[in-house]
Amino acid sequence: MTVSVLLWNLPAMLADVVAGVLRLKQFEVNAEYGPRERWRQAAESHKADVVVTSLQEGSLAEEGTKLLWETPRLRVIALRQNASEALLLELAPRIEALGELSPEDLAAAVASAARPRGAVEIIGANRKRDGV
Repeated sequence: MTVSVLLWNLPAMLADVVAGVLRLKQFEVNAEYGPRERWRQAAESHKADVVVTSLQEGSLAEEGTKLLWETPRLRVIALRQNASEALLLELAPRIEALGELSPEDLAAAVASAARPRGAVEIIGANRKRDGV
């Protein structure tokens, strides 16, 4: 199986290094540059499985999220400008078995689901706190 990689808007020297490494591992590598609005067309035209890009520090979460919502099957690897750090961005469904729920547990599950993922409480925490 061939993995197609699109290098999108990487600085030229970084693109050369990344392309060289990936081609050694037998990945199909293409590089393109352009306005953010064109990245999806570029990914589609190269049938990219993975996009490797460089995003500005302040816009990583916002811009990465936009990229993924536009094409959720893709995985995006975001390199910091100096390549000292990389992040993998992907949309991944999350399924969690909640089991049998009491009315209190149902309310806790709804409240928990409404919070950002980092703030999710454990279902049934109220029972443990109340000694049930």
